Amino acid sequence: MTELRALDELETGKGSISVIVHGNVADYEQRLLPIRFPLDKGLLGYRVFLIRGEMQSKLDLVSGLEDLRRYSIGQGREWGDVTILRQAGLTVVEGTSYDGLFSMLAAGRFQLFSRSVVEVGEELAHEQLGHPEFVIERHLMLFYPLTRYFYVTRSTAGETLARRISEGLERMLKNGRFDRMFEDFKSPFERQIGLRNRLLIRVANPLQTPETPLNRPELWYDPKSDK
Repeated sequence: MTELRALDELETGKGSISVIVHGNVADYEQRLLPIRFPLDKGLLGYRVFLIRGEMQSKLDLVSGLEDLRRYSIGQGREWGDVTILRQAGLTVVEGTSYDGLFSMLAAGRFQLFSRSVVEVGEELAHEQLGHPEFVIERHLMLFYPLTRYFYVTRSTAGETLARRISEGLERMLKNGRFDRMFEDFKSPFERQIGLRNRLLIRVANPLQTPETPLNRPELWYDPKSDK
């Protein structure tokens, strides 16, 4: 089932789907009822770069956002990340297809391909046979608030289900089970990428809604306070 079909079924309440997981984007939050509890503690918003290996020595010298603005970043034309990165003053080169972006990186059409830490390892493994020059950049990590929520139908039944899901998540957070599950989820990315040992550059996400629970630090991962 496609993402759009799942959205339509849940929005209309006419399908078999009762819950979906999706990013915290305004369109979904308006059309569906979000349970605003970051399921991945914002790990989706931590971004590292796929690069051609020859670029690493230059990127080792980047000391902040201003330096990063010297480099071009590839993203898909319809991705919300384009708006986020440009709002931060970064140069974005748009591609028309996901697969084409890897070819564009190989051809030098842009210098950095920004990918979530939960995506980049699998992507590199898939692409490296055809592009052995690709590596995960080792020095930098970009962050903007981006996570995944549960969504249900906006209806009386949906509101009841949302309360039950929210209560369950809060109970898991209180008894420590949620954080234990998150650590299990995060560990392979930490081993491969070294989340705590990178220069962290934070930028705003102008696409998030005001209801995003940024005032609850216990719901968000922070590599600088990770022990």
